[in-house]
Amino acid sequence: HLGQNDESCSKAKKVFGKKFLVGVSCSNSYNLYKKAEEESADYVAFGPAFNTKSKNKDKIDINSIRKFKSKLKLPFVLIGGINHKNLLNLKSLSPNYIAIISSLWNFKEGPIESARKFRKLLKEI
Repeated sequence: HLGQNDESCSKAKKVFGKKFLVGVSCSNSYNLYKKAEEESADYVAFGPAFNTKSKNKDKIDINSIRKFKSKLKLPFVLIGGINHKNLLNLKSLSPNYIAIISSLWNFKEGPIESARKFRKLLKEI
């Protein structure tokens, strides 16, 4: 997965081969999405969806993504600050994937219980 300060997707594909799966962070930007698509990214990520301690970035505007979502051809991931309480707020975007870190590993009842809870919630999406 490539961040905005990493090498380009096309360079990664050149170095590792076209079958190598490459995802690209697009923050909140349709223009970054278009660039990733042009460079043959396999998926894109938008985030952070919510405030998070692991990224020092402004959260994305979910409404702006909703506006251009119908134009997206690549699978997309939502990442950043997603937890058990706010996950269903992303339902209207119908993301292909959700990336979680802290709410899994730092869950007070442990990561297995967190995963069970997420699995139950994801059935509602």
